[in-house]
Amino acid sequence: MGEVAFDYPEAQRFASDLCQRIAQIARAYTEILEEVRPTDDASGGERVTLRDELRKTLRIAEIFGNSSQSSGSVGMSILAIQVAIEGGNLREQMTLAYSSLFSFIVKEVLANPDMVRQINEKLDGFQIDQELLQSDTEAGRGLAGTMLTRVPLVEEYRTTEKARHNHATPAIGEGPRGPKPEEVYRLSERERLVGLEYELKTNERRLEWISGEQWFYADPASKFAREARELGGLPIATGPSGTTDGFLHVATYLGLGDRLEEGLLACIGWMVLTRDHTLHEIRAVGNEYGISYSGKPSDFKNLYSKDPQVMRSIDARLSAEGKRNPSYYFSGAYQMLVATIQGSIPSQGPYCARRFAGILDDPPHGHRATSIDGSFDRDLVGGTSNSAGLHLEADAPSLWAFLRCSGFHFLNF
Repeated sequence: MGEVAFDYPEAQRFASDLCQRIAQIARAYTEILEEVRPTDDASGGERVTLRDELRKTLRIAEIFGNSSQSSGSVGMSILAIQVAIEGGNLREQMTLAYSSLFSFIVKEVLANPDMVRQINEKLDGFQIDQELLQSDTEAGRGLAGTMLTRVPLVEEYRTTEKARHNHATPAIGEGPRGPKPEEVYRLSERERLVGLEYELKTNERRLEWISGEQWFYADPASKFAREARELGGLPIATGPSGTTDGFLHVATYLGLGDRLEEGLLACIGWMVLTRDHTLHEIRAVGNEYGISYSGKPSDFKNLYSKDPQVMRSIDARLSAEGKRNPSYYFSGAYQMLVATIQGSIPSQGPYCARRFAGILDDPPHGHRATSIDGSFDRDLVGGTSNSAGLHLEADAPSLWAFLRCSGFHFLNF
């Protein structure tokens, strides 16, 4: 799903428009600061102009620049930043927007009504919706000081439960390892140049990128984690996505409030592939913005309501890999299949799994049952005929454990 979302034109257009609107705001902001800066050399002429332009350029680099450890980073080069703003891939543009969203757009712009007014006088093609921002803030949904308010799902998880935890700091030389270049979907040359490093210890070239799941983990006792298990063991990594919350929230003030579904798709195309969040963690936050999602099997049949071709593209890719839409794996029929494989229900008789949609005759990956007792080809379960002895009825996440054994990685859809 991540790859389809990454390539989808409307997701790319959202990322591009958001990034370019932030860039236009940044240019207006720097102009305003230069206008109020007292001149220290009234006769400097061209020299003063060049110095002012240099300050503006450095400020843009400061606003958008990011570390080589960030996925999608193009570094601090103003030229690379400008090129990526205008024509970078979805990951680059979403990373640039992320670099500027909370520290610049929220703290330096939205939190300053007078600055918003001055910037709006310089913008072309859109306006910051100051009226909506003010009404949201008065209703407790906009800003709290210089911070965005969070949707209840994220606020409860982060603040009330304090359920997002940092992984232990690794020893020097034993830290998280980034992906190999060939493992990254549509890696640009800009990303490669900034992020690539050579590991002498392993004689490998890898990107320095550190994913969200390498920094954080979700408390398994949290309400969010418990509910994910109750939904059949939906995969989670770092908890409900505060980044998705921030992107959709700010988008409403930058004239993109009618394109939040495209924004959610852009977040999926960006953060699922970089292993910062799982699909469930992103879509659960989208639900708070009116993009319907409950975590039930039917939700996996519809990722983007405005264009059914998105789901058809996803299903085609899964089919090419010998897999099916996740709705199938979450279905009661498939759970009965898994339970039969584990011996949790009988394989014959009036209550056998064969009575449920005939799924034993059409198991995943195109394999056929090798015997009436439900044993399958070994490669169906990754080389073991009992899927590591996991029992669906005793352990809700066992369905996902079974899928992982089948090569269906939990972050890839």
